[in-house]
Amino acid sequence: MKLTGYHLAFQSTQEKDRGQDSSSSELNSTLWKKIWNLKSPLGLKHFLWRVIRNVVSTKENMFARKCAKSPICDLYGSEIETIEHVLLRCEWTKEVWANSRIEFPTPVNRVVSVKKWLVSLLVKWGGQFSEKMGLIGQICWAIWKQRNEWVFLQQKPNAKVMTLKRALGLHGEFLAATCPQINVPARNHGDSNVPKWQRPLNGSWKFNCDGAFNPSDKSAAFAVLVRDDNGSMVEINHGRIRVSSALAAEAWAIRIAVSMALAWGKRDVVIESDCQPLVNMLQPKSVLKNWTIQAFLDDIFSFSANTNFVFSWCNRQANRCANWIACNSRLGVGIPLAPCNLADELCSLIRLDL
Repeated sequence: MKLTGYHLAFQSTQEKDRGQDSSSSELNSTLWKKIWNLKSPLGLKHFLWRVIRNVVSTKENMFARKCAKSPICDLYGSEIETIEHVLLRCEWTKEVWANSRIEFPTPVNRVVSVKKWLVSLLVKWGGQFSEKMGLIGQICWAIWKQRNEWVFLQQKPNAKVMTLKRALGLHGEFLAATCPQINVPARNHGDSNVPKWQRPLNGSWKFNCDGAFNPSDKSAAFAVLVRDDNGSMVEINHGRIRVSSALAAEAWAIRIAVSMALAWGKRDVVIESDCQPLVNMLQPKSVLKNWTIQAFLDDIFSFSANTNFVFSWCNRQANRCANWIACNSRLGVGIPLAPCNLADELCSLIRLDL
């Protein structure tokens, strides 16, 4: 039987794996299962498979096959272009990872083996590995595509904009479809005839709030998106937090929104959330309470005592922009705060609201 390049590469690396001890072999097996079970495009999984097996057409590999004159990186010419160099250590690549704001156990520019690096992340992150790997894989893929555009089209990579926008845009499509399964407070989806975000009254601002919470690892984040009566974005605030429930994450977001409005000197704003139980607790003369978030409620009532703040409920569809930000923030994605530098996916969601 004639073996293809795919089968030869697989056979070669299988032989290498057989020489490892049982614990390493078990970790490698777990890594492969995690990669192939990622909720990501099949093309991305194949790319990661080829990266880990080191069968990607880097200058190092092409030089070894006598298909390139030199193994040195074309972009900066300071190091052999290994797969680790392309994805993690090249000067422009390091800037991509810095802008992504993903928190790694060790700096990516110290990685000497992609496979060992991913195994170490699997051990470190445990149950969070699959979620984070989806985004990491998209960034690696975007970096590789940008590298190819430089090699074949002489288009210099744009680390701050194009690469991350590509990755965030594709990853955002996945998050937009799956995030409703992650945020799990009790919700009433309300009137399906009002699916879109509603503009505030003339001269007023609306603060859309959301919290993201994963009960399996207790990771959480908040998001506040501020827009004016024209629907134009005024500000974004988001970040990771430590709370014990999805309801607490939602309450944290509203408390931040109240603080932001006061800092701007605003006394007549709408603060909107898709968590109806929480909004009901914040209504005037409400006797509803929840001891798990009472400290948040006390702060919100205290801060808004001399204002005309309106706490309103909206359905998930109308709050999808804040939800997208919160879910990305929980995963450690760097989300630019400036309106002119937003991810494509978020820009698309904002446009759909108008």
